[in-house]
Amino acid sequence: MTNGVSPGSLRPRRRWAFPMCIILVAGAILMSPTSAIAESRTVRVGIYQNEPKIFTATDDSGQPAGVFVDLLEQVAEEEDWTLVWVSGTWDEGLRALEEGRIDVMPDVAYSTERDALFDFHKTPVIDSWSCVYAAPGTTADRVSQLNGLRVATLRGSIQETVLSQMVAGFGYDVEIVQADSFDEAFQFASDGRADAAASNYMFGDYFYADYGLTRTPIVFNAVPLFYATAEGGNTDVLEAIDQHLDAWMREPGSAYYVALSRYTTEAPATKIPEWVFWVLGAGGGLLAVFAVGIVLLRWQVHVKTQHLAEVTENLEILVEERTEELAHANTRLEAASRAKSEFLASMSHELRTPLNSINGFSGIMLDEMAGEVSEEQHRQLAMIQASGKRLLGLVNDILDLSKIEAETVSVELRKTNVSQICSDAVEQVRPQAEDKGIE
Repeated sequence: MTNGVSPGSLRPRRRWAFPMCIILVAGAILMSPTSAIAESRTVRVGIYQNEPKIFTATDDSGQPAGVFVDLLEQVAEEEDWTLVWVSGTWDEGLRALEEGRIDVMPDVAYSTERDALFDFHKTPVIDSWSCVYAAPGTTADRVSQLNGLRVATLRGSIQETVLSQMVAGFGYDVEIVQADSFDEAFQFASDGRADAAASNYMFGDYFYADYGLTRTPIVFNAVPLFYATAEGGNTDVLEAIDQHLDAWMREPGSAYYVALSRYTTEAPATKIPEWVFWVLGAGGGLLAVFAVGIVLLRWQVHVKTQHLAEVTENLEILVEERTEELAHANTRLEAASRAKSEFLASMSHELRTPLNSINGFSGIMLDEMAGEVSEEQHRQLAMIQASGKRLLGLVNDILDLSKIEAETVSVELRKTNVSQICSDAVEQVRPQAEDKGIE
């Protein structure tokens, strides 16, 4: 007897205890939101046209693409999210985020005004800055030359806000022409509805040549770019994005660097060097010789001895081995050529980025936006900017080598001021000449 209860009276309860535990545990698993059968999270994401950062492909697939798209899709795959892409203009996307109709808006530049409306993660996806691209026939090498011009910008963008504040601060009369996309802004400048267009450098450098525009040295508003959520909502999404970005940025060859390489470099078409064809031609000639020899030997087999038949068989084996060696050599050569082209494209991007900053910010100093400069400082800054442009031209020439191999280079004829070329050449060597007392 234990507490007035007989051992026999305990047996039925013990018999039902184990099945009841199974039922309770199974019910808890089925009710748990973290169970294996729980549905994956749905995240609504805004998308607009800002190639190569984020855009909808124009081919038959119509799939979202770009740096921000690829990175978020990789995060979603690892976090078991289901992404629902909501198309619209940039301005519509920000309104939808503020009103809670979408959960995440990619490619958002940080500002104190936006920080009051949205939340941002901590690790920037990329750093960006804005540039001005001039229409054909328009000269705009300095901010002061924008006075009296029409500049097209994306409606509601950071470029529109900062450019308006900057020109107003200098007292310049600049008409801002609003567009619903960067593509439309560049089209305005191309067809004469605007004299220039302002955009982030990634879109601008990627497309300005397609619209016949010219990249100017006017650079402004260096900002980091993030994914944004509505104020106080979806903080777990931002934390997951930060976690993956931090890990990827420390790992060479990760999804982060693959996405940047895919959309921020323009790899030239791979072309096999000419000497490879000479090797293949020689190999083909050898194969032809061996084939003729095989035919002759086979004919002699019928009229001569079994020994000649064995020689023929050995020759066939030799031909097969040689063919396999040539195939392997061809594969290695193609890989080497492809690696060279990828290296050139990658290095050109890495070199052009700081050079564009040097040219842009030296132009800002020439405009005395950072304070007055003396006549000698003005002359030396002009030499720095000229040298930067020349070095940028050399980097572009390196890319042209790959284009020449791919037979895609085009010849552009333009009038040239020979006197100015000679003057620039003299200024290039003037410091060295003065050091040696040479006039």
